[in-house]
Amino acid sequence: MFNLIKGAKIENNDVLKEGYRLLRKNHIEAVVETHHIMILMEQFIRRFENETFFIFIEVPTSLDDEEKYDDGYLHKDVYFMKKLSADEVSGIFYLFEDILLNDGLSSFGVAFDHGQIGKSKCNMVDVYHRNASDFRDIFENNNIYEDNQMITPRELINENNQGLCFLYEDNDGKNIYDVVESLKGFGLYKFETKRDV
Repeated sequence: MFNLIKGAKIENNDVLKEGYRLLRKNHIEAVVETHHIMILMEQFIRRFENETFFIFIEVPTSLDDEEKYDDGYLHKDVYFMKKLSADEVSGIFYLFEDILLNDGLSSFGVAFDHGQIGKSKCNMVDVYHRNASDFRDIFENNNIYEDNQMITPRELINENNQGLCFLYEDNDGKNIYDVVESLKGFGLYKFETKRDV
């Protein structure tokens, strides 16, 4: 059975399995079980450990702020935390791993000037790099293989097969918005608000 994040539920998900595909020269899309997500991110960070990184976190815009927009769309707030070393990124991810991984409404990841890896909704992981195929080994070393026929959580959910993503709270009642507030004290800042499409 596929190991979904705690903040997501998909009926009839037995067809989900780990895999990746090269969408474009600069983009790998992958379906990854929860326990592999941070392993992949750590291996990406270590490959470029002499680079300067930034973290990004995307969360749904609060209901109060959402009322400011009148365009028929929901929105998300994008936060950045810049000028981080590999060890600093690893430390932040370690401290907030449970919530970052398991929240069903947010996305997060790490990037540098020439590439990024991020977890989006459900169990999707995306790698962007000018030559993304160079990262096949990160997946395959973790027994995640190329599969151009793979089914993503997005493709599985339809009116006959319901899916739900929701705000996750840890055992202390903390959620992704608490993570954002905690990191603001260490340099996380709001970069923009954009449509959540």
